[in-house]
Parts: sequence; structure tokens; C-alpha cells
Amino acid sequence: MKVKTIVALFAVIFVAGSLAFAEDQKPFKGWAQGIGDPNPNVDPHDYPYLLKVIQERGEPDGSQIQLFQGINNVGGAWISENVQMFYSNRYPIIDLYEDMVMTVANGDQIFFEIEAAYNDSTGALTGMATIVGGTGRFVGAEGYYIPTVSVGKDGQDLIIVNGYITTVGAAKEK
Repeated sequence: MKVKTIVALFAVIFVAGSLAFAEDQKPFKGWAQGIGDPNPNVDPHDYPYLLKVIQERGEPDGSQIQLFQGINNVGGAWISENVQMFYSNRYPIIDLYEDMVMTVANGDQIFFEIEAAYNDSTGALTGMATIVGGTGRFVGAEGYYIPTVSVGKDGQDLIIVNGYITTVGAAKEK
């Protein structure tokens, strides 16, 4: 009988913990579009996440910095700097890794590590952007978004953002 009580108590605690975590999650949605041309003058070794990937996979086929601008529902207008690294040994699939810093309208930042695959034949993008912290109200933020590609009214690619973020507003100024 004690075992059933303990199992039931554990289940209640687990469900309550899961619900508490779910309540802390906020939808994270938006879009982004590239600004200008990518800049190849970047050393991916200067970024800890990309260096870790290099140590696992070897030197990339290429790297670049690309700026994006967009809008999202947790910070409004934003600009991001994406340091991108790619491997094309599975062509037409190109493996992408990015270290991204998103700066929202008030200057707060969200930090991401991105792993994705782009199919150069179909234009399909699959992958995930993992939120690994931030500044201001995004200190300690966690979460993710799933990037997909769409075409904007001007014919340029749009990156559609759809995911969740935790701790939004948790570090409000006093």
C-alpha cells in the first residue's frame, strides 16, 4: 500500500511541476529577413558554440556573418547578428550552425545556438534554435523556436519563428 501511495504522490508532484513549467512558457513567434549581403570576414573559432561544433565535425566549408531584421511577440522589432557556419558534404543538404544574438526594441538581448539543415534543391529548412540566455528581461531565458522559410511580398526569403520562451519579464528592473 505504501508503494502505491508513494507512486501516486510522485505522479501528483510530477504533474504539478510540469504544469508550473508550462505556465512559465510563453509563445515566441515572429519573422525575420536578411539585411544586406553576408560578410565572410568572421572567425567561427571566436564563438564557443561554433568552436564546439568544429571540434566535433572539423573545419567548416565556410562561415559568414549575416544580419537579419524582423518582429516578434516578446520584444517587438528586432535585429540579429547571426554568425553562420556551414558544411556541404551532404549536398544538396547543407548543414548550418549559428551563434545568434537578437537585440529587441528596448536593447535587451536573447542568445541562441542554432542547428539546421537547408535543402538547396527544395529550399526547405529544418532545424531548431535553442535559447541559451539573454540580457535585461531575458536573463536566464530558455526555450526554442523552429525556423521555417517563407517568401515575403518582395520575393525575398522570410524566416518564420515559432516556438516558446521562458522567463520573459523575470528580470524586470527595480
